[in-house]
Amino acid sequence: MLSLLMTLVDSEEERQKIEELYQIYQGLMYETAYKILHHSQNAEDAVFASWEKIICHLEKIFEVECKKTRNFIVIIVERTSIDLYRKLSKSREVLTEFEEMPYFAVRDIEMEQAEVVEWIGSLPKQYAEVLLLYYVNGCNQQEIAELLSLTEGTVSRRLKKARELLKENM
Repeated sequence: MLSLLMTLVDSEEERQKIEELYQIYQGLMYETAYKILHHSQNAEDAVFASWEKIICHLEKIFEVECKKTRNFIVIIVERTSIDLYRKLSKSREVLTEFEEMPYFAVRDIEMEQAEVVEWIGSLPKQYAEVLLLYYVNGCNQQEIAELLSLTEGTVSRRLKKARELLKENM
């Protein structure tokens, strides 16, 4: 898979970054996808689709081995896996088990004030993930929409609602 991913980028610097990311996070990515999909081939498909998204947003990754990068990658893999699961599933009942599924551990994010992280972690996952992608990873609304398979309007509304919820909690 790594050699196929390398064909998607032009510069040697990007190839090196992808190789480092692959070595560090490939196992975590597969494990995350497998927990959602419970099927090895589907998990591999989700991981590959996630790599395509990561490569498209490679400029968002400044440091390869850090918690911020790890969370960025996990969010992408989880969302991609859930999207694939929804495509493969015909039953709405099966989807409800993912409604309460935690997406990531907010406590892993390095921030100056633990209280802010705690507040973000207390938000519903749909609001917490857009806040993290927007403020921590520096993604704009269009990029978040692409990463999470949402419309820009939905991302905008979630950001607004997340800010309101944070103000209430603070």
